[in-house]
Amino acid sequence: MANPYSMIPQPPPPPPPLPTSFHNGNQVQCSPSFSSISDGENNQDTSSQSKVSCFKTHSSKCKQKELQFHLVGAIESGNLVQVQKLVNNGVNIDCIILLVKTPLIHAMEQGQEHIASYLISSGANTNKAERNAWFRHPLHTAVFKNMYNIVLKLLVHGAVIEAQDGNGMTPLTYSAIYGNSEITKLLVSYGANLNHEDFVNRIALHFAAERNLLDIADTLIRLGSNIDHQDKYGWSPLFGAVMYNHIEMVQLLLSRRANVQLLDYGGDGIMHLACSRFRREKVFVVLSTSEDLYKRKRRIPTLSFQNLCVKFRGSNIDIIHCLIDAGANVCLSNFEGLTPLDLCKEQNVMKSLVSVGSPIDPGWIQSATLCSESGENTEIITWLLEQFQLQQRLIFACKVAIRRYLSFTGCISSAIQKLPLPNAMKDFLQQVY
Repeated sequence: MANPYSMIPQPPPPPPPLPTSFHNGNQVQCSPSFSSISDGENNQDTSSQSKVSCFKTHSSKCKQKELQFHLVGAIESGNLVQVQKLVNNGVNIDCIILLVKTPLIHAMEQGQEHIASYLISSGANTNKAERNAWFRHPLHTAVFKNMYNIVLKLLVHGAVIEAQDGNGMTPLTYSAIYGNSEITKLLVSYGANLNHEDFVNRIALHFAAERNLLDIADTLIRLGSNIDHQDKYGWSPLFGAVMYNHIEMVQLLLSRRANVQLLDYGGDGIMHLACSRFRREKVFVVLSTSEDLYKRKRRIPTLSFQNLCVKFRGSNIDIIHCLIDAGANVCLSNFEGLTPLDLCKEQNVMKSLVSVGSPIDPGWIQSATLCSESGENTEIITWLLEQFQLQQRLIFACKVAIRRYLSFTGCISSAIQKLPLPNAMKDFLQQVY
């Protein structure tokens, strides 16, 4: 039988003894509240110090933001004295203002060259870029704002001459786009790469050609830029000049012996482009290689291309004649088997191509015969039938062969004049409608 007293709970163990100390040789027991009070005071001191530190940090940031706010106003008003005071009071001259840019870039964008010069002298970072998709460095901004002295000062203070923006363009590319030949020469003298490619493999000469900047293009070519450099789509600077109908630029490039036999990566030669500039695939190339970052990504036409569509959609017969005289192949078939003659839609262009040997499709003759019987477009049809018969004769074959041989000269018309032939024969060889 179980012991009834075993069910009675046992008393708890005694508490541990309190800490003791000795005072004047006598043992004294410490009060438990003394230790807890001491720990509380230490925690309060630490918390107070932390609050003071946070307050000082917050106060410092507020002061810096206030100085930066006043710096923006001083830059936009052109107040150099106020800028100097703010710098002396400790404003961060490399801070980000207006969400994306440094004071140095903002000063240049506002046209405040004297303030930009002072900031550079005061130690502003000459390589700190914008914090947006453009990603322009101070040197890019100085170039497109046409500030020669600031460009020079940035270079002296260590600006990276091959800095790239969001399109992969360098300051030299900007100088070709915005048309300052003196800045171009300065950048080249500091070692800028004439053949640096952006993200679509275009170099500065491509943009100069498209914008018809003759001085810039001439300078770049003389200094060693590759006149036949092909971009991502196989276009050389000559393709851009033809696309934008710049006859003076075409003449300049041809005089510097630009290659008229190049093919783009779609299989078209320069004559294919000249005869059909507004085909969808050609417009796509223009939209995909724009100098404007946002428009390039979204395939939006630039203002220059819109003007081209409005003003120059008509004939470019002068450029056709320049290319023919330079020896461009009018018989070339592209990847689809089409010749320039197959693509042209204008009678004067068609006559020019046929007169220098572009072969007439026999199928056209059958259609032309039917049209002539019905009385439609009798003049051009009669001319086409005559040319088809002429192309079957030996004398025309000789004309085509001689012109093709003389294409290496780069100027067929001048070469013909030097041939020891009768004037009548020279006139026949020269004949281009």
